[in-house]
Amino acid sequence: MKKIFLAVAIAIGAITAQAQEPPKHHKGQPHNVDPVAKAQKQTERMSAKLNFTEDQKTKINAINLDKNKQMKDVHDKFKDNKDMLHKERKRINKERALEIKKHLTTEQLQKWEELKKERKAQKDAKKKNENNDDEILEILNN
Repeated sequence: MKKIFLAVAIAIGAITAQAQEPPKHHKGQPHNVDPVAKAQKQTERMSAKLNFTEDQKTKINAINLDKNKQMKDVHDKFKDNKDMLHKERKRINKERALEIKKHLTTEQLQKWEELKKERKAQKDAKKKNENNDDEILEILNN
């Protein structure tokens, strides 16, 4: 009985400590990140996974920079309207993907699609874990 009580106390403590962390923006990065630096970092990460040519790096960096500037403007404009912010961010990301796809080879496009599926699976697993944490909290609070 003491072990169960101790385990529940530790779980509550861990959940409470986690709940007190300040909210993070998407991927833990603030929205005031320099669009130029962010575009370079995005392009480098993509290039490492998709083996871009120098020409592709230049073109995709320009796309990333343009879309990051749009994202910053959208965030400034809709920071108080989460629904519109979400809708506009989704639109910009869709445009980004369409523009980038134009510059990828067939092999790169296939690899990109595989990477997207992997990220989605990771995101779904994370959501499932968060839902399990919510269920545990609900059980403990009742």
